[in-house]
Amino acid sequence: MFDLLISHGIEEKMLNKDYKYEGKRLGFKNRDFKFIHELIEGPPLSRSSAQWPYRGRTQAKSYLYEIVANKLTGIDVDKMDYISRDCLHLGMKSNFSHKRFMMFARVCCNEDESKKHICMRDKEAINMYELFHSRYMLHYTVCHHRVKVAIETMITDALVAAEGHFKLGDKTISEAVLDPETFVKLTDDIIMNIMQSTNPDLKNSRKIIMRIRKRELYKFVGSKIFQTKEIHHLKTAQKMAAVQDWLQYIKTTSENTRLKRWQKWINQKTEADFTVKFVELNYGKKAEDPIKYLQFYRKNKPNKSVKLDYNEVSYMTPVNFSETKGMIFYKGLGKVPRNLPLKPLWEILRARSSEDSDEETSEESDEETSEDSDKEASGDLHEEEGVDLHEEASGDLDEQASGDLDEETSGDLDEETSGDLHKEASGDLDEEASENNEV
Repeated sequence: MFDLLISHGIEEKMLNKDYKYEGKRLGFKNRDFKFIHELIEGPPLSRSSAQWPYRGRTQAKSYLYEIVANKLTGIDVDKMDYISRDCLHLGMKSNFSHKRFMMFARVCCNEDESKKHICMRDKEAINMYELFHSRYMLHYTVCHHRVKVAIETMITDALVAAEGHFKLGDKTISEAVLDPETFVKLTDDIIMNIMQSTNPDLKNSRKIIMRIRKRELYKFVGSKIFQTKEIHHLKTAQKMAAVQDWLQYIKTTSENTRLKRWQKWINQKTEADFTVKFVELNYGKKAEDPIKYLQFYRKNKPNKSVKLDYNEVSYMTPVNFSETKGMIFYKGLGKVPRNLPLKPLWEILRARSSEDSDEETSEESDEETSEDSDKEASGDLHEEEGVDLHEEASGDLDEQASGDLDEETSGDLDEETSGDLHKEASGDLDEEASENNEV
């Protein structure tokens, strides 16, 4: 997508120094485009973890990759921007102060001085937890609100129903997603185009869209919070099978008089009348503590990064950093009986997820055992033949692959602006002023 965006004349202008900044013409090179792409996408998966994974900038500029989309800690300007903006317009309170972050952010070397990172003053650790807590609250209360999830599911169902019948040019909706030039046309307008279409094959799609406009949404039945390790994201077929088992349990259970209240309503329903959604909520690093990856500096050693122990931060920080919220919706019209017995459904889903997880673990174990057996057999074979496989395959690969990547991409565009991220704002003056402000 990035390549498509710059291909319409922008790339040529950037290479020809048509853009200016503060009166100076900016001279871009091909590696600068690679750098911009890496800032957004992160390192290519094909690169070895032992190597410096980026091509746009050398390892000496490693901190530049922690500004736009920080793959190490998740602390970046993108997150600060949308949290501040969304909280403002939604009337929510965010306790994270991006101004304090900008005041105390500093580029420091790690312990072996091989890389530079954007580090934070040690006393600001709690403020960094507030960033991720604000993100969690935004996702919990807004991004994955039950009404939003219901409408999102209805739009998805409408587009699935229109698949193959609604086209952008000569491409279907699913094909347009894979074609950058057509993808940019996938705007909200396609919903209106489907509504205005007279194609009889789009009848089901139009019906769902009309329900959204009339506020006849999928009915929220109930939800449950799980630990992430309890529930994995099951496939649609697995979730539908679980709903089927749940409905069958209620229909056939006659001993429990409490279940009889819902049997009449349930008897008229099938698994196709329901949909189950799982949403993972976390602090941005799955089940891990993102602050564990953040490095800090101390007042008396501002150029050296350090890790903080819990006794230097707080013992009241979260213990779990991830959870999964399960929600079930009724797709039909009309009222849903109150207090449907959902506990059996959640237990069935948990059991199915556990079975799926056990199968994956078993497959991985079998693969590891097979690999170990192959290695042992291979080792025995070479010993019997008296042939050293590693000696035959010598001829140092590292020598063939040498030619320092960083040298190829040297001449950094940002050398003129290198150095301390806040060199102009350094010194004790800022700290004294901020401490006075705190008081």
